[in-house]
Amino acid sequence: MKTDDGKSSFEVYTVSSIRIPEKLDITRNLRPRNANLSDNELKGRLFDRLTIFYDVFYHDSENKFIGIGPRLLNLKKILLPMQIWCNEKKLPFRLTEVKSICMIEIEASDDIQDSSTVLTFQFPVFSVDLEIDTTRGVNLRLNDSSFRLTLCTLQQSNPIEWIEDWIKWHKRLHNVQRLILYDNGSPERQGLVQSLKELDVGMNIVLVDWPFEYGRSPDKFAQRGSMNHCRIRFAVQDGYCINTDLDEYLVNKSGQSLIQYLDSTFNDGQIGSIRMRESWIPRQRPRSDNIPGLTRVWHHSFRRRKQGIQPSGKTKYIYKYDQVKYNSVHIAITKFSKSQTFSFFWKDHFTYAISNDRLLTAKIVGLNNKPKRIFGIHYASPSQLFYFHLRGLRRTPTKADAASIEEFDPNLHEEEPDIYELSLKAGLIPPTE
Repeated sequence: MKTDDGKSSFEVYTVSSIRIPEKLDITRNLRPRNANLSDNELKGRLFDRLTIFYDVFYHDSENKFIGIGPRLLNLKKILLPMQIWCNEKKLPFRLTEVKSICMIEIEASDDIQDSSTVLTFQFPVFSVDLEIDTTRGVNLRLNDSSFRLTLCTLQQSNPIEWIEDWIKWHKRLHNVQRLILYDNGSPERQGLVQSLKELDVGMNIVLVDWPFEYGRSPDKFAQRGSMNHCRIRFAVQDGYCINTDLDEYLVNKSGQSLIQYLDSTFNDGQIGSIRMRESWIPRQRPRSDNIPGLTRVWHHSFRRRKQGIQPSGKTKYIYKYDQVKYNSVHIAITKFSKSQTFSFFWKDHFTYAISNDRLLTAKIVGLNNKPKRIFGIHYASPSQLFYFHLRGLRRTPTKADAASIEEFDPNLHEEEPDIYELSLKAGLIPPTE
């Protein structure tokens, strides 16, 4: 199947990170509510104790260096005050924290070279020289205005077949022009690189090496860090970014192309993100025992439909780069306050608390067939925009999956023809399927 006339491209983006040297007896501590975890629990949770900044990069349009990292927590008293030097010049900077991330904006001097620049970060306990790519063409490539639709996710060690299915679905059904794939330290990364290089779907694919400790709730630093990094590093003027996981497949039934639907929804300038509801597909034993190999998207044949059976459902979102100030997993805080700073105000925290609560979202905001708007967030009608959440796409089932494994029951379930039909339209199903 021919995808389109666009050319495929692939590149690996390597971050310029700063971590505390392991020889120093200095680490980020857990939040107080997690302070009583055992050593084994700490090891299993992979709490990020050492990262200061995931990435520090240069934005030539603003003549600034920008850094994204996890919250400093107790490290703030140890690492501050700090100084930043470039070519024997001390650079002014602003450090802010919001929710689970820390951001630094460094004013660059006017003599930045069109090649690379070394910044010296001097902390009270150690210093580090960081070489940063300041080539003028980097931003032109990474922030190309032709990438109106970007797909972003964080993954680790998923089968390449699942990744390819997910990419093809979103390219062929929604004409997504670019994928930013954050790889969280997959051991088989070379195979992933080779497969993505060979994937000819007419899409720009950027693989971001993101080898940081993932963390557990409430400190999922690596995941939230990647989302906010994508929003700032890969921002596109008048561009949108789709935030979903590899087991979540976007469906558009608005009667318009996805970009037309987004343009018409965002056109009043008061919307920063669109939240969409999941269509929850249970982890299921296939109705046929003849399905070989990995479970694929088109193998899912039913979903819960009966009143009282379908769970309330989570949401994911699509956001506009310049209208959001913070990205979390299920919610983006918009710039509804019209503030031009990165600071959070009391109503931002209130919005986050309300919007991130599933019960309040369902009862107060209302995820029904009438689209609603609140705090700069547009809640899409499920009859127009939603996503399939396929619980069966896990190579190693989790404890949470055990209770959701189901046999087909005609009294509870109904066939879901859209998955198969859309998979067929996206060219995912082999001729023998």
